Amino acid sequence: MNDFGQIVTGVVEVHVKGEKGQKIVLRHAEVLDKDGNFYPETLRQAKSIDTFICNGEEQIFRPHFTFHGFRYISVEGMEEFTADQFFACVIHSDMEKTGDFPCPNIKVNKLQSNIIWSQRDNFLIFHGL
Repeated sequence: MNDFGQIVTGVVEVHVKGEKGQKIVLRHAEVLDKDGNFYPETLRQAKSIDTFICNGEEQIFRPHFTFHGFRYISVEGMEEFTADQFFACVIHSDMEKTGDFPCPNIKVNKLQSNIIWSQRDNFLIFHGL
């Protein structure tokens, strides 16, 4: 399992050299359960899974035509890996910042930062072809 530190909307980029035909599966979740286990059930019916097949060479996998809301990923199909093989790539609509709210209270600043990130995550506008 890998923790990206906060919930984002986007995809995970994977840097790997696997065996030819090796299948790597990434599952996404926003939270852990009360015991600290990977918990994708809050996503309800969403199929928040990406599957990659290795060609035996060094590869960079980054899914296209999809996005997920996640903080955590579960990695299947890789016996050994390090956190620096995985990058959270944030996707959001281009929204112009129209103001700022600096405050001497660190907790209020964190709340404001959380509000901005929530807007980025939930205001993703997709313009289809």
